[in-house]
Amino acid sequence: MKVNVFVSFLYCLPPLAVAWLIINFGVNVPYWDEWGYVDLFDKIYQNNYHIFDFFQQHNEHRIVVPKIITIVIAFFTDWNIKLLMFISLIISCISFFLIKHIFDRANTNSSRKHILTISFTNILGSLIIFSFNQYENWLWGFQLAWFLVNLFVILAIAVFGFPIKTYQKYICSAVCCLLASFSSGQGLVSWLAVAPLVYFEENNSLKKRVTKTVIWLVLFTVTLLIYFILLGYEKPSHHPELTSSPFLIIHYIFRMYGKSLNPDLGKFGTDFVGFCILCTFLLFNYYLWHNRNSILFSKILPWICLGWYSLLFSVMTAISRSGFGIEQAESSRYTTISLLLPLSLVYISASLLISGKIDKYYNYLVSGMLFVFLVSSNIQQIPTGVSLMYQRKSGELCIELIAFLKPAVNTSDHQFNCLNYIYPDTKFLIEWIYKLNTLGFRTIQLKAKDEVKFIDIHNYQVGHIDKPSPKEIVVAKVSSEIELNGWAIMPNRRESAPAVFFSKGEEKEFFAAVSTGGFRPDVADALKSQRLQFSGWNAKIKLTDFSAGNHQIKAWVYNRDSKQFISLHGKINLQLEE
Repeated sequence: MKVNVFVSFLYCLPPLAVAWLIINFGVNVPYWDEWGYVDLFDKIYQNNYHIFDFFQQHNEHRIVVPKIITIVIAFFTDWNIKLLMFISLIISCISFFLIKHIFDRANTNSSRKHILTISFTNILGSLIIFSFNQYENWLWGFQLAWFLVNLFVILAIAVFGFPIKTYQKYICSAVCCLLASFSSGQGLVSWLAVAPLVYFEENNSLKKRVTKTVIWLVLFTVTLLIYFILLGYEKPSHHPELTSSPFLIIHYIFRMYGKSLNPDLGKFGTDFVGFCILCTFLLFNYYLWHNRNSILFSKILPWICLGWYSLLFSVMTAISRSGFGIEQAESSRYTTISLLLPLSLVYISASLLISGKIDKYYNYLVSGMLFVFLVSSNIQQIPTGVSLMYQRKSGELCIELIAFLKPAVNTSDHQFNCLNYIYPDTKFLIEWIYKLNTLGFRTIQLKAKDEVKFIDIHNYQVGHIDKPSPKEIVVAKVSSEIELNGWAIMPNRRESAPAVFFSKGEEKEFFAAVSTGGFRPDVADALKSQRLQFSGWNAKIKLTDFSAGNHQIKAWVYNRDSKQFISLHGKINLQLEE
């Protein structure tokens, strides 16, 4: 009994860690794609919406189910985006429960000596499903769609093991694939991934198997026709053309899978890990196909289908996104689905071990290495989560202070547009903010210039410009750039300042703004507060907007409580030459 409680506790540790991540680093502010919901909210509020509004494209996707969930949350909680992050976590908990159910059910009659293997495999499964490597999706309420698709695909697979009639299994699985298809575009490949289960579910005659599979593929075809023809489809103008280069597609897939396990292996290491993952999966497919009439095949088939869902997603993404460059494959948002391939390998390996098909010491070695990989990569992602938090907090603050930002800062191509942290187009952003205030979802008060004071006392209590030294005169060309760094905290010394603003001379407006989040343990030690260890900032300021001559640059933090800008200690003295 005590062992079961301890094992259950270990299962719960990864989701609890994700809850900690969301609580500490999640920011309740709309981010990028989320702002697009505001127009739909306004239509519903005005009772001027149409059912087609729910089916409209978002890039290549039709996110009908996530839209419905988000609308309900928005109107009942004033659009609490942090709650959407927790819903993503809850969805992932259900996915893990289903994964565990599939594996435990397949090994119900296993001997007691395999209990440790079953428990450790599920612990690894929990670590993979709740990996911090997908930090971008955990900390972005809009990415609820990705977790929903995973849930529907896993449920479409798991339903074949439920104690219900055969025709009910097919109906439930088809409904799950349909919901996955209209949660995000990658859900379309769920129909192909689940097809092997449809074919091999029962030991019927070849004719019946083929008939079932044909019906299944007809349903898939009908879904495609609705998705692309009936509802109309337009290729997003800002997306590249589809890639036809096999080498680029394969390289993209290797990079995606390598990054999913550990993002800090270097390019060669990442590609090699991705190569190993893909080759191992294909070898398992080859082995199991030649043993397709065995009981082992039926136990492992669900994991093969799950792996193929992930692999088909990676192929689809490589074809449509590799035009952005191979670095696009490193995006954290892809990890939520790419991790399902290593997950399937873990459960396939464990199933083969329990069946006596592979050496237990080999399996333990690989599993142990994977465990270390996952734990270390989770720890490595924490600073990234901190940086993301400060960027979004600074963007939230810059919305309030938009009246103090020079027009150049408000353009999407400006290097230090702090609004870019949450949305690149200021014009639309202001329009959406006013709509949100009208809806009453969240009150974002834009500060007017006459209600905010500037306290220019070069206060060491709120921060310091470390580089270049305020004592020196910086001589530079107008066409060059200078690098500044330092630290900034709030006047109460309880937290780091979310953003640092830069002004020229005696001007009361800012030509640049950057977020904090840089690691400064020295500041935390000196001020005896570990909450300040991410108070560092860094800025490379282009001088093209400056004229030749002498200039001063000042750095400021904003205090919401007193409605004051307070200058940091030190100022940069510039001598610019043509």
